[in-house]
Amino acid sequence: MAGELDPPPSVRLGIERGRMTVLAFWLPSSPETPADVVGLQAADLVAACAETMAPRSSCVVEGDVVYALLPLPDELPEAHGAVALARTVLGWAEASLRVRLRAGIGSAVAHLTEVPRSRQDADRVLSVLATGHHGCRIASIEDVRCQAILLELGDTAVHDPRLRLGSVAAILRHDTEKQAEYAKSLLTYLEAFGDIAVAADRLHVHQNTLRYRLRRITELFGVNLSDADERLVLWLQLRHLCRARHQKKRHAC
Repeated sequence: MAGELDPPPSVRLGIERGRMTVLAFWLPSSPETPADVVGLQAADLVAACAETMAPRSSCVVEGDVVYALLPLPDELPEAHGAVALARTVLGWAEASLRVRLRAGIGSAVAHLTEVPRSRQDADRVLSVLATGHHGCRIASIEDVRCQAILLELGDTAVHDPRLRLGSVAAILRHDTEKQAEYAKSLLTYLEAFGDIAVAADRLHVHQNTLRYRLRRITELFGVNLSDADERLVLWLQLRHLCRARHQKKRHAC
C-alpha cells in the first residue's frame, strides 16, 4: 500500500492481477483502551470479516487506521463487496468493541502496482467523513469525489504560503478580535451565489444588515466581489478555514 514492491508482494499475498480495492477503517481514540490495543482488536475483526468474504484479503494497522486489501469478484459491482464488508465490520465493532469506526473505500484497481492509489483514495474518503458534513460513516471515493477534491484544494490553498489570500487571514483575525461575523457572512453570501435574500435568511439577519457587512468587508479588506476568480478563491479558503475552526471548537467542547 505504500508503493514498496521489492520483494514482489504477489509472492506473499498470492494475488497480482484482478480487481481489488483498499478499505480504510478509522479508529477513534478511547480513554479506556490504549490506541494500540484498539488497533489490534479492530484489525483482528477486519481480518476475520474480510476472510469470510475474500480468502485472499490482507489487513494491516498503520497509526489510527486499519487497512484491508480486498479482491473483488468480477461478477459484482465494484463497491458491492467492499460496502458489505464495511457494514459488517462497523456493526461488529460497535457491538463487540464498543467503538464507532468510519470506513473509506478506495478506487477499484486491476494490479498490485496500483494499490497505493486505491489506498490514497480511501484516506481521502476518511478525511471527507471526518468533516461530518457527509452525514454517514461509510463511503466510497466515487460517493465523495467532489468533496475530496475540494478538501485537498482548500488544504493546499491554505497551507501553501504562495496561495494564501491576505484578505481571508485579515477577516478571520478581525472577527476574533472584534467578535464579529464577517467571515460567516461572506461565506454564506458566496454559497448562496450572491443572492442577498437567500444569504440573509440563512444568517437570520435583515437583508440591509448583510449588505452593510459586505460593504464593510470590501472597504476594510480590499475584497473585490465583482471578480469571479476572487470570489472562487475566497469561497474555497473561507470554507476550509471556517470548517477547521468549527471542528476545533467542537473537539475542545
